Amino acid sequence: MAKTNGAQCRRTSAATRIAPGRSCFLFSVAVSVLATSADAREEISRLEEAFHQRYDVTMTQRVVLESYDDEGRKVLRRVVDIATKRIDGRVHALGIIQEPAQLRGFKMLMIENHHRNNDVFVYLPTSRLVRRISSAQRDDPFAGTDITVEELETRDVKDYELIEEIAIRCGEELCHTIVVTPRYHSRYDRLEFDVATDHVILAVRYFDSRNARTPLKELLAPRRYQQVHSGRVIPSWIEVINHAQGTRTEVRFDRISVNASLPDSVFSRTNLEFGRAIFGVSR
Repeated sequence: MAKTNGAQCRRTSAATRIAPGRSCFLFSVAVSVLATSADAREEISRLEEAFHQRYDVTMTQRVVLESYDDEGRKVLRRVVDIATKRIDGRVHALGIIQEPAQLRGFKMLMIENHHRNNDVFVYLPTSRLVRRISSAQRDDPFAGTDITVEELETRDVKDYELIEEIAIRCGEELCHTIVVTPRYHSRYDRLEFDVATDHVILAVRYFDSRNARTPLKELLAPRRYQQVHSGRVIPSWIEVINHAQGTRTEVRFDRISVNASLPDSVFSRTNLEFGRAIFGVSR
């Protein structure tokens, strides 16, 4: 897979400053007001719809991750089965490593929380123990890739404070960059989401206070790799670029099943230790 140009989106107009405020995420029944201006509500709504389009669905998929060092050499390959479902208003996500053999059976369960860190539990097949991931460990790479536990977590707009929105072009189409700062504890001071007019997220950039101009990381989801599954636009391939280290990870999504039938019990701590696999493959 050819490396994607990280500068795929150009800003084409001046930033429109927005008064920060609160908002309710798309998954809530009632929608509260982010700020007094109608423009602010429209802008955060754009991000709400993007999250809704991508994440508010029960889904299973097989994910292949391949990481490359700063000289472009492939250094690892991981295959992970992932399932997601919204239960009692919170997104639950389960991942089970299938390859390589020495990591097979490692499981991670994430349960969404609002205004604080999500609950993250892992099952270690070598010790046959379930343990909770601490806040400090959320910065650790997932299975040696360029993706951290924090970046795997599903969030909603209630967890962000809106800074501004910027009109841009992403390739041949118009987009909006929505700039936010996390309300929860994070290694990042600012995130930028590039959202297309059909509410597809095409890129995410992660910044910290040490360099406000250059992102530490970028997640790129080009339009040509977006596919429609049961009315949902889902990426079949993304790239995560770690600018701080000069490395990158390509992520390919296979065996995607939208609106899959999954019992709530799949997403429990008990299932981590004793439970079923996502695609009928034993742990």
